[in-house]
Amino acid sequence: MAAVGEADVQFGAIRCLVTGANGGLGFEACAQLVKLGVGTVVVGCRTQAKADKAVEQLAEQTGAPASSFDTSTAYRRAAVPSVWSFVLSHADVHLAI
Repeated sequence: MAAVGEADVQFGAIRCLVTGANGGLGFEACAQLVKLGVGTVVVGCRTQAKADKAVEQLAEQTGAPASSFDTSTAYRRAAVPSVWSFVLSHADVHLAI
């Protein structure tokens, strides 16, 4: 069985929302998704400044262009129902973390 990242899977059209993307597990999830070739990672943070800083750090760490990340539609509230509402209102989001 092939290890993750070695399988013949195309993720280029996938769009993922990652909450808490500016630190810890959220940040690492963003980095790993981009390394796997996910098309766009929606960087979900509580403020635009945190989202912008996370994108800068992710681009530097992964070597991925900043265009791999989206902060324009990022989720900015902590409530789980808000995440669900975001996913339901954005049909192009394939995965939420």
